Amino acid sequence: MRILTFNMQAGIGSQSTRDMVFGARRQLRDGPRKRENIKKIADFIKDFDVVCLQEIGLGGKRSGGVSQLPRLIEISGLAHSAVQTNRVVGKVSIHGNAILSRFPIRNAIDRKLPGRVQGRGQMICEIEGLTIINTHLSLSSKAQSQQLNFISADIKGRTSVVMCGDLNLRASSGILTGFAESSGLKILTNLKTKSHPSWAPKRDLDHILISTNLNSNSAMAHDVKISDHLPVSVTLTRPPKKQT
Repeated sequence: MRILTFNMQAGIGSQSTRDMVFGARRQLRDGPRKRENIKKIADFIKDFDVVCLQEIGLGGKRSGGVSQLPRLIEISGLAHSAVQTNRVVGKVSIHGNAILSRFPIRNAIDRKLPGRVQGRGQMICEIEGLTIINTHLSLSSKAQSQQLNFISADIKGRTSVVMCGDLNLRASSGILTGFAESSGLKILTNLKTKSHPSWAPKRDLDHILISTNLNSNSAMAHDVKISDHLPVSVTLTRPPKKQT
């Protein structure tokens, strides 16, 4: 099973620091370039079985008043999906996390993460015997610790977990390594999967963690510049049998 995590930057597609600074108009409204970028994202993700997206546009002027999810589903052919709204900024932006899958999604749960600044969340669902978690953590270490403790409590008692997301932490961070150890997970991503910024990757911020009973190939960051983050993927080599 091929699994991908990707902060898609709501289709903005920043290509440089200058682009981030001077391309503010694209961040605040829809346009042909953004719609074309959504098509590129959909074309890329169609080869994966489970796709965990962060910063998907779900409405507001930033995405033309409509959710980007239907178009991603239509083009990618990933027919099963679950979505959560995490942040609403007036009429400008509505965005959150989404999971797209080639296989049916069961028991989807929308969980809001703790933190002084609201707007972060995690999604939990079951796909082909796996517990899939998709999340996007805050920037401060204090909030990250609170959020990972929250997620750890949700993981307790679950087996065959695959956790994906933009964690805004490096794999070597004590916060993340401590979380992984206490939650029975192994971190597959590392300095070889630097993902941010996409045009000159310096930091490994996008991660995939799996339960110790699962096996996979090495994680890889894809050199696909359609966001300010690079997509990161793994292939599970021996997924568990479906529970009956």
